[in-house]
Amino acid sequence: MKRFNRFGLILASLLLTVVLLPSLVSAAFAAQPYVGGYPVSSIYYKVDKIWMFTHYKNSTPSQINCLIQSELSAAGGSGTDRTGWVYQAKSFLYGSASPVCASSSLQGKVMADPEVWYGGTQKWGITLTNLGAYNAIDYINQRPAWQNGSVQVQFVYEVRYTSGSTTIYGFTYQKLAEDPSNYFMVGSTTYNGYNVRFLQFGVESYSPNAYPAGWKIKQYDMGFHDTVSNTNKYLSSMSAKTVQGQNAYITWRNGTTVPDAVGGQQFKYTDRTSSTGIVDWFYNASNTNGVPDGATLW
Repeated sequence: MKRFNRFGLILASLLLTVVLLPSLVSAAFAAQPYVGGYPVSSIYYKVDKIWMFTHYKNSTPSQINCLIQSELSAAGGSGTDRTGWVYQAKSFLYGSASPVCASSSLQGKVMADPEVWYGGTQKWGITLTNLGAYNAIDYINQRPAWQNGSVQVQFVYEVRYTSGSTTIYGFTYQKLAEDPSNYFMVGSTTYNGYNVRFLQFGVESYSPNAYPAGWKIKQYDMGFHDTVSNTNKYLSSMSAKTVQGQNAYITWRNGTTVPDAVGGQQFKYTDRTSSTGIVDWFYNASNTNGVPDGATLW
C-alpha cells in the first residue's frame, strides 16, 4: 500500500515541480525507502490510543536534501479482524541541501502530517502544519486516538519546546462511511507466507531511491492503550526488532494476495543505536545496506 504526499521540489532554476511521494505501498505502486521497528507480540491487542515521542534536535538540516520523516503507523481493525486501513501519525523535518522541497522560510522546520490510507489511496490528510524550528523543539508526542464512540480519530501532536512551553495541535479524522475500523491493532501474524506487523515506528525518505544525509531521529516511549485490560502498555515491556521497507508489511485488504507495506523499499545508508524503549535512527554513509532486517532493538 502506498501513500502520496504533497511536496514540491525546488530546482536550481527556481521552477517548482510537484513530487508525489508513495509511503504505504502495494504491488501497484513504486516503493520508497523506509526502516522501522515493531513490538514482537502475537497478541492482537484492541487498542484505542497509540503514541510515540520524536526528537529531531541532533539533525543537521543543511545536509538534508528535501526532508526526512518520523512516523507511527497502525493497522485498523473491526470485530476480530483487520480492515485494510492504515493510520499514520507522521512528522517530518525539511532540509536545506539541494535539491530542496520547501521555501527558505520552512527549511529547518518540523511539520505535522497525519494521514489515513486504504491501499494506494490516501483517504484523509491535512494542510501541512508548521510545528516550529527543529532546534527549538525538545520533543513531539505523536498520538492518535479513537474517540466519540470510535467514529473519529484525533491525531494529537504535543510539542514541548526548549523554552519550556508546550503547544498541543489536534487534527480530527471523521471516519468515512467506507471505513469499518473502530480500533488500532498491535501484534504480528502471517498472511500468504508474509510476516505482517500491525504497529510500526520508523523513518522514511521522501522519494524512491532517495537517501538524504545529515539526519538523526530519536524515537522513544512508544506505547498504546489496551481496551481489553484498560491499561497502558509500553513497547519497552516487550522485545522489539527492526524491519526494512521491503518487508514492512502492515495489513492486507480483502481480495489481495500480497500485504500492504510501509515504504516498501530498503533504506540504505541508515544505522541505529538503541536501548530499552529508545532508538536513534541516523544516516551513515558507510553502512551501504542500512540497518539489517530483523535485528534486535531491545
